[in-house]
Amino acid sequence: MTEIRKRGRPREIVDVPERSDGDLPTPEKIKEVIVEKEIIKEVIRTVPEKRLEGWELYKALKDKGYFQGGIGQIMNDVNSTESAYVPEVSEVYTSFVLDPDGWGDVRDALCREWIKMKDKYGLT
Repeated sequence: MTEIRKRGRPREIVDVPERSDGDLPTPEKIKEVIVEKEIIKEVIRTVPEKRLEGWELYKALKDKGYFQGGIGQIMNDVNSTESAYVPEVSEVYTSFVLDPDGWGDVRDALCREWIKMKDKYGLT
C-alpha cells in the first residue's frame, strides 16, 4: 500500500542567497555563450527568414524605391490611406536589366517556385 503524503511546504526550506547586479551575466557574455554553442548555430541556420507577402511585400518594394506605376495594379492598405504599386511579373523581370548581378538570384528563385508548384499540384 502506498503512503499518502500531505501537500504543502517541504520539510526543509533553503533560502536562496540574494544576488547583486554584479553577479548577473552581461548581454555580451550571454551572446558569446550562445554563439559558441554549435547546437544553437545549427538552430539559427534552420530558422527561415520571415517571408514578406501581400501588403508588406508591396510596401517594402515601395520603400526601397521601386517605381510606382505601370501595367500592374494599386493596392491600398486596409489600416490607412497609404497605397503601393503591385507590379506585373514582366515588370519585375525587366527591372533586373539594371542589375545584371541579380539574374542568378532571379533564376534560383524561379527554379524554387517551379519546384514548389510541381509539388503543390502533384505534377511530375
